Amino acid sequence: MTGEELERLNKQTRRRIDIWMLPMLTLMLFINYLDRSNVTNARVAGMQRDLHMSDVEWSAGISLFYVGYIITQLPGSLILSRFKPRIIMPAMMILWSIPTICMPLCTSPAGFMVIRFLVGFFEGPFFPGVALMTSSWYVKDELPFRMAVWHGAQTLSNVFGGPLAAGILETMDGLAGLHAWKWFLLIEGAVSILVGVLGYFCLPNWADNTTWLTDEQSEMAQYRLVLSAGGMDETKQSLTIWEGARLALKDPFT
Repeated sequence: MTGEELERLNKQTRRRIDIWMLPMLTLMLFINYLDRSNVTNARVAGMQRDLHMSDVEWSAGISLFYVGYIITQLPGSLILSRFKPRIIMPAMMILWSIPTICMPLCTSPAGFMVIRFLVGFFEGPFFPGVALMTSSWYVKDELPFRMAVWHGAQTLSNVFGGPLAAGILETMDGLAGLHAWKWFLLIEGAVSILVGVLGYFCLPNWADNTTWLTDEQSEMAQYRLVLSAGGMDETKQSLTIWEGARLALKDPFT
């Protein structure tokens, strides 16, 4: 291929990644951030009172979320790097949503604590997984903007999370005999599962085995990462020894 053809293929490949993976990761992170704060909104609607929980018991449940979160961050990331993200990432989302849906069944502080631990346990590898996927598909110069996009999901969750919670908590209290906070958790859990299922169809695996890339785009995706990691650009002349040494000295990873 000529340099112009390579550049055209590079842009096509990057556009495919931006269309399929980036919006899906951002949506999943948006739901993830909503899930972290859902018990705070449920508490305002009377969850702590209905479960007869003291402030100490409530704080213990909140802390146990982070205990589970820390336990699985590293091993979960290692598992993701060895298997298909298209399966692992949505599976994590569905797995943390199931305890959320079960939370309205809680009748004691102990049940609340167990469920919060399980939610954190399954959420732990998710954010490192997002970072791993982003760095596995984009080259160094493209990373800052893409990371800023999915980091924006946290801001969006802060903007829309409150009004969404208020709409459910104010209009659904007593519906079918359930308190509003129970409806709130059921709806958020169900939406998370739906987004997880959607993620299976939109997320990629790795550059060599993703269905929505053509063979040429798959090869380009792999070539981009090799080039970003310090490989030689085939459209440029070979470097001299001194130019190679200069690049090595400038690279912080050398």
